[in-house]
Amino acid sequence: MATINGDNGDNVLTGTEDEDIINGRGGNDTIDSVDRPANIFAGSINPVRDEVRAGNGDDTVTGGKLDRLVGGEGNDFLSVNFNFNGPVVGSATPITLKLDENGTGRASDGTVIYGFESVNFNLSDTGDNVVDTGNVRAQLTGGNGNDTLTTGSADDVVYGSGGNNVISTGGGNDTIGGGSGIDTVFGGDGDDTFGVNIATDGSDQVNLGDGNDTVRLDRADGGAGNVRLTFTSAEVGNGNTNDAGSLTNQDGGLAVRVQAEDADGNLTGPISRYDDEGITFVAGTQGITFDVRDLVSGTQRGNTFEGVVLGTSGDDALTFFPPFRAGQDFYYNAGQGNDTITAGTGNDFLVGGAGSDTMIGGLGNDSYVVDSLGDTVVEGVDEGTDTVLSSITYTLPDTVENLVLTGTGTIDGTGNALDNSITGNIADNRLAGQEGNDLLIDGGGNDLLIGGAGDDVMIGGAGDDMYFVGAAGDQVTEGVNEGNDTVRSAVDYALGANVENVVLLGSDGTNATGNEGDNSLVGNSGDNRLDGGAGADRLNAGDGDDVLAGGTGADVMRGGNGDDTYVVDDAGDQAIEQPGQGFDTVRSSVSYTMETNIEKLVLYGTDDLTADGNAGRNQIYGNAGDNAIYGDDGRDLLFGRDGADTFVFKAVTDSDVLVSGRDIIKDFDVAEGDRIDLSGIDANLGQAGDQGFQFVGTDSFSGQAGELRTKFGGGNTLIQGDTNGDGAADFAVLLQGHQTLDNGSFVV
Repeated sequence: MATINGDNGDNVLTGTEDEDIINGRGGNDTIDSVDRPANIFAGSINPVRDEVRAGNGDDTVTGGKLDRLVGGEGNDFLSVNFNFNGPVVGSATPITLKLDENGTGRASDGTVIYGFESVNFNLSDTGDNVVDTGNVRAQLTGGNGNDTLTTGSADDVVYGSGGNNVISTGGGNDTIGGGSGIDTVFGGDGDDTFGVNIATDGSDQVNLGDGNDTVRLDRADGGAGNVRLTFTSAEVGNGNTNDAGSLTNQDGGLAVRVQAEDADGNLTGPISRYDDEGITFVAGTQGITFDVRDLVSGTQRGNTFEGVVLGTSGDDALTFFPPFRAGQDFYYNAGQGNDTITAGTGNDFLVGGAGSDTMIGGLGNDSYVVDSLGDTVVEGVDEGTDTVLSSITYTLPDTVENLVLTGTGTIDGTGNALDNSITGNIADNRLAGQEGNDLLIDGGGNDLLIGGAGDDVMIGGAGDDMYFVGAAGDQVTEGVNEGNDTVRSAVDYALGANVENVVLLGSDGTNATGNEGDNSLVGNSGDNRLDGGAGADRLNAGDGDDVLAGGTGADVMRGGNGDDTYVVDDAGDQAIEQPGQGFDTVRSSVSYTMETNIEKLVLYGTDDLTADGNAGRNQIYGNAGDNAIYGDDGRDLLFGRDGADTFVFKAVTDSDVLVSGRDIIKDFDVAEGDRIDLSGIDANLGQAGDQGFQFVGTDSFSGQAGELRTKFGGGNTLIQGDTNGDGAADFAVLLQGHQTLDNGSFVV
């Protein structure tokens, strides 16, 4: 079980695949408990339950089935998807749920909800859902069953989807869509908007309450024909039905036929309302005017009926003119052709349809559907928070904030100088934030996320994703088992959980740090520090004088050009250099044998370790322990430092009689117990077996093989050995300083 804690700032907190406890604490937090199949399958043997405590502040929480979700103080919003069409039979069960006045209740599937001011529920497609949200502000999406959906006094949005539904919204200014079945809708008090699909068989019953209500009748989205409406009763609330192309009054007589296209199939004029003149439809050279008050009478509640604004197959101009329903939300679909849509002051939804369309949103939080390279979105400064939903590669205009890529095509999305939210689709996308503090959300696929300037939040998903980080405040978030992901960074960067790789960009001396996984860290041309952390990591430094620290685990480190330093703490660590790539150093806390092309080895710590050189000219330093130091071939400089150290020579070639190949022990100290081990050298080549040396002090060689002597000169001590009895030295080791040696100074 993981515990994830926020602080008093505005946090973005994401759960794991296991059971979590998530505490938002203070601030306006965004929390996602991470739904998973184990949450969703009703028959799961080991269901996973998360607990989310939003804390103070205005929080946004996305929960899953079976979770315990607690809102806390502030204006909190909860979103739960109760529907899951998984591979397990019965994985999506019908939901029964009633919330009290505090936004508290327990669903039939075990989900516990406490203290939320507004909710968004996506209900099960299987069976008949029964949901009552009380006075909490709600957005409900029903399933394919016969659902009973009830809301209270808030401004709610309810969509019945399939099935024959009963929807009751109570007070508030509600938006209601019955869906494709035969629905019964009770609007209650408030200014309600009803969406009725008259393209399906059967008749919906719409019961209007007090308030100024609007009914939108949708026959088709931008089809080639006309939109025809019939009102069968003057009594508001007694319903309406489709009647093949006429608009009738309460007595059943023909009032007027609305033909919203000219002879060429083009809708060229605006739809507008004037207080005294009623509603005018202008089509080509013909204009038809009628007064809504002449068509709806009886209770005199002021209710009007309004069709969805739809275009035709030609080049249409759909224009909103106030004061016609000023401030209300409109749906525009221009259909085919090169159309122009000018919306009003509400939160409008604009669909250009096929062709090169111009969509002008105006005030309000508007949404645009873009599907053509010729589509143009026009927004003014400070005209709301607007969103483009695009099925093609798209760059946001200067005054539009959000972009959502739709469909399954491999397309890209680019932001602007504002603080953008850009969401990809399920394909491979390139999401680029530009300036501003942006939110980039991967929708699936192998995506490229570029934050740009500003402190950006980039959230990956399934697939092998790549992130470009340009600011210290950028954040990258990945879930467990969501691909092999890479961060390319121009600043110091530490990998977050579930991200595998980092590549440093540019030439600055920036640093990279890994996480607990098996990471790949790649440096740039500057002086970098690469720290692998836990795991079996791969570090590639590139040019520059770099520091490579593998961390725990068996790491492979490549320094490249420059004088590099490797920090080794595992016997499986490798430091790899090529010829001519600088003077390179290994600092090791474990026994270590130098790879080819490494020049210097430094042991650190207090353990008794072994340091073994290579065939080159090495510098080898012991630590504070009792070390065994092997120079091997080449002219080596050996430092025992503290402790009783043993300098080991395995062959006469390890230290030559010539100065050019002779090893130097820089700090030999008899008092510390330092010794020279020559047991690996056969002292008498003329006899079978491995013979030991005889130390003769400062005497000259007598011509007997196996003699070992010392010679003083220049303030230093020279050790010489004769292995063939010719009276001449066959190897020599120089000790810095005047050293008084005896038999105990050697292992022979």
